[in-house]
Amino acid sequence: MDNPKKTLQWDHAKDEMLIELVKGKPELYDLTSLHYSDNVAKRRSWVEISRQMGCEGSKCKERWESLRAQYLLHFIICKSSTYTTISSSNTESGEHPRGAITSAACMHFTVV
Repeated sequence: MDNPKKTLQWDHAKDEMLIELVKGKPELYDLTSLHYSDNVAKRRSWVEISRQMGCEGSKCKERWESLRAQYLLHFIICKSSTYTTISSSNTESGEHPRGAITSAACMHFTVV
């Protein structure tokens, strides 16, 4: 029988849940956190998050790293002057600029 923790399919709702869980663990993203360099604290946080998500900690961490990389690219593009040209022409057609992610609003805490 398959282990349900290994077969979690990521979707928008699960991404947002993961983002909210990580948001409550500044040691995983905040360079100014006292526990940012504490690998034991980070490991504990990933174990707790994985239990709540119902998947392996490594899968949650991989997904978080992917979401954060996508968001940082989105953030950089939004800050660039090129983005205004791209977004104004694509907004009407409903297209997202390269690097845009649907969870962008949820992830602003990672760069503040």
